[in-house]
Amino acid sequence: MRNIMKSINILVLTPIVIFVFLITSILSIVLYPNYSNVRIYIETTNLNTTASMEDNIDNNATIIDTSNDETAGFDCSIKRVDFETTCRLRIQISDSKTKGMDLSSFNSLNIYGNFIAPSNDDFLRISLRNYEPTVKSEIEEARYKFNLTEVQVSELTQPIKINFDRLIVPNWWMVQVSDQNIISEVDFTNVPYIEVTTANQNSAGNYTLRVSAIEFQKQIFTIEKLYEYLLISWAILFLIIFITITIYLGLKIKQKFNNERVLLEINQSLSNRSEKLEIAHKTDELTSVLNRNGMKDKMLECLSNNWFPMSAVMIDIDFFKKVNDELGHQKGDEVLINLGKILIDFTQNNESISRYGGEEFILLLPNSTIKTIEARLEQLRITVQDGDLGSGYSITASFGAATALKKSEFNSLVERADKALYEAKNNGRNCVKYAQ
Repeated sequence: MRNIMKSINILVLTPIVIFVFLITSILSIVLYPNYSNVRIYIETTNLNTTASMEDNIDNNATIIDTSNDETAGFDCSIKRVDFETTCRLRIQISDSKTKGMDLSSFNSLNIYGNFIAPSNDDFLRISLRNYEPTVKSEIEEARYKFNLTEVQVSELTQPIKINFDRLIVPNWWMVQVSDQNIISEVDFTNVPYIEVTTANQNSAGNYTLRVSAIEFQKQIFTIEKLYEYLLISWAILFLIIFITITIYLGLKIKQKFNNERVLLEINQSLSNRSEKLEIAHKTDELTSVLNRNGMKDKMLECLSNNWFPMSAVMIDIDFFKKVNDELGHQKGDEVLINLGKILIDFTQNNESISRYGGEEFILLLPNSTIKTIEARLEQLRITVQDGDLGSGYSITASFGAATALKKSEFNSLVERADKALYEAKNNGRNCVKYAQ
């Protein structure tokens, strides 16, 4: 457990978990209507539907057209409304006529199909026929209790949705059975049939009763229950998060104290190493003066501090190739090292010396002009000439100096100093030349 909590950043994971839980809660509420209901879907066919007429006078109602491949049902015609004549479409929803479906836990019914009447003021009657075996009647049809409702044509939707709380047991059926033991309340415990009929006293004319499917729905849990579950889930989630964060922070604090000394040692070691690497990156390995990287940093420092006027001096050892050829490269390196020491001793304040390449060095002298450094450079030339650089004989150097009075002249400073050095070499070497 501890290893798991150490490897996972709980403080980062917590808002992610809360966000996912929030999205889940929102989706639960949004999708509640789709997933809170259980559905039973029954397609109607010619095998489970029966079209018939209830006609008190012969030929007052006729069947015009029967069902097709898409919907079960029929078209009928009622000629007069003086009599209780209806068109009836009976749909069997169970295998047995006396052992029907228990729909007591369902709360709504959807009827997919088409119902057309002569007038929008006419009504469609929907009946769930519940089989009542205890009814004392010689007529078998009387044992099927009517749980019905009527819907005006103008109010019909597609599909036709009937809530079971709208269904009632009509008085005329209670009178018909005349049985004191029969309860007058609706009952859906044994429903083998559903009937779609025209209502009594509807308009005369042509009717269409066609049904493609029937769907029963029941609610698994209410929206109030969903809110209750979500509230409990959120409370448990926050409790778990609180406990987890408490343990996590405790482990982190303990780990911090245990590792503090090690981290300080590592930081110090890294700091020292970084400093050494920085120095090595900017320092010439042979002479210990700055290399080109160090020189660039010094130039940027001078520019950022606006140390003008600024002078640059290019220094080149005279006939250095002769030293390497006659005495060897090891002696040549010794000469370069000793010259580097002389040049380092020469610099002061913000001045710097860097090895430009081979036997060439550059002195960068901020806040100075040729006039202010002229005597110093001459003294430096004599020091090199008279000093023992390790060759066993006198070695001289040529100097080329240039000055930038402002930033716009800085880019050409080294180039002008290099030209002055070239002039010093052409003028017999071992001298100082100044760029005009």
